[in-house]
Amino acid sequence: MTHINRNFLIAWLVHLLTASGLLWGFLATLAIIANDWKQALLWMSASVAADAIDGPISRIFRIQTVLPHFDGALLDTIVDFYTYVIVPVLFMYMAGLFPQDASVWVSILVLLVSGYQFCQKDAKTPDQYFKGFPSYWNVTLFYLLAFGWNHWVNLVIVILLCISIFVPIKYFYPTRTTVARRATLTIALLWGSSAFVVILSYPNAIPWALWGSFCCAIIYILMSIRQTLLDRK
Repeated sequence: MTHINRNFLIAWLVHLLTASGLLWGFLATLAIIANDWKQALLWMSASVAADAIDGPISRIFRIQTVLPHFDGALLDTIVDFYTYVIVPVLFMYMAGLFPQDASVWVSILVLLVSGYQFCQKDAKTPDQYFKGFPSYWNVTLFYLLAFGWNHWVNLVIVILLCISIFVPIKYFYPTRTTVARRATLTIALLWGSSAFVVILSYPNAIPWALWGSFCCAIIYILMSIRQTLLDRK
């Protein structure tokens, strides 16, 4: 196999890895319809894992220069909107996490504001941050389900997160933001491993894993707020 052919093969395999998120999202959707919450969470975890590694691999092998006619960034955006927004919104609706009278309109609200967030040209800033809450609805769903809070508490949390999409806080993009990269990657790995333990033990979540992952999420938010304030100064 020639060097050029090998690069083309690697490039298409990386794009296939990105596209696999559609498969994991579809399988999660089927599990949600079947009310199999644990299976749905496992498939959603697979989509997050694929999303976490496809970008760094793509940049290492300079996929964009190998296949300049194929828009991998657009593919990634399509997959992300499906797996980070549509699937978890369906999950929250089907799992009955909101007051019954509010389920439809709050689901529509999340879809609309997330569509707005994804279409902003500066949704990712030039210095590689997410601007505004980056539609981590899969993470939101994970905690609403794992903690089992009151339906009205869930509703308030989701509405506040919808509002935070319009608040220009710069959230770290762990695999791309250069500032505090080691710290953010460490937090992301700790969060991912502890969250996966919670999913494996669902519905009887292991307390240390649940609270450990939650603390990682809070630290990530506080770091992002702090960095936003520092950059403004």
